[in-house]
Amino acid sequence: MELGESLQFTKLQVWLDWMVYWVGTSAIHRPIEFTKDENESLSPYAAELRAEALDPIVTFTTEDGLDVAIKHELKSSGDSASEIRIEQDFLWSISRDSLTDLDELMKVASCLQALVSIGTAKPAAFRRLQLFHPDVTVDEAGQHPAPIDYYAQWHLQPVAEISTLHPSKMLFWLPDLKADADIAAILKVFRLHRSTLSRVMATQFSTTMYTSDRLLNVVASLEAYAKARQVGGKLQVKLQWCVNSIGIPPRDFFKRSDVLVKRLNSARQEVAHHYKGVDDHSLDQYFLSRVGYAVYVMCLLAEAGVAKKVLRKVATNREVRFNLAQWERGLPEKYRSAT
Repeated sequence: MELGESLQFTKLQVWLDWMVYWVGTSAIHRPIEFTKDENESLSPYAAELRAEALDPIVTFTTEDGLDVAIKHELKSSGDSASEIRIEQDFLWSISRDSLTDLDELMKVASCLQALVSIGTAKPAAFRRLQLFHPDVTVDEAGQHPAPIDYYAQWHLQPVAEISTLHPSKMLFWLPDLKADADIAAILKVFRLHRSTLSRVMATQFSTTMYTSDRLLNVVASLEAYAKARQVGGKLQVKLQWCVNSIGIPPRDFFKRSDVLVKRLNSARQEVAHHYKGVDDHSLDQYFLSRVGYAVYVMCLLAEAGVAKKVLRKVATNREVRFNLAQWERGLPEKYRSAT
């Protein structure tokens, strides 16, 4: 490898926090039979633990020849005498027959990370990342590639312990989507708008970002997104176009979108020019940035052509409604949405 030459690989595999819950499929089965004891109480007398590896859940090829898949894996542990444990997980696989720059593979991985983070409403950190190269194999014949573990000090760190995540707390999960077609379309849109997507996701991943910076990043991303869609005019025009482009009835999100747009516009001006009293509006800025984030997410999903029911599910999610309600508390009654 020469100085300045890009690192290249044929495949990248990445494991994400919360992925197993977002996929929503299990290969582990635990049938239990019960019997009555002498006190007529039901007690388990026979239990069986079964697991069978699943075929890839999602498989598609991008327009530039990248094969993308969600793969399933099983692991077992325990001494088989006192206990036995079976675990399952899902991972993203991104590959191409020819060598591909690591930077390109990582950009696709970051888009898929954003997808799971948006869907679960949780920051989905990289827990493990592996690379594959045709020259690195486990056998001398070169028939079996050996994984190369990739270590980095990621800005977003994995959670110490994954707790159960119920689908009702997610914006959407894989069963809501037409697996291959929707994921392929979403990935295409995410890659197209990766710059603004990364900026918006930073507002969700960072625990130290100022509230005012969260708002500025979200509004700037909405403005840049509208510009990328060939929308001209002032900021308020672009913001209104973003809200309108979602394509769901206002009653499903916010009945007076013009009020929301005007506030996003004015709040951005207040923060950017540091108007008097702006420091007293941090709570308003926080909830407004959260609502703006939901608008941006729905804009990208709408561009990808996902079903309206998915957009309505995002718009009516409990956390989204809570953020909207908290911001609306400062509005006159006639402008508030029915929650």
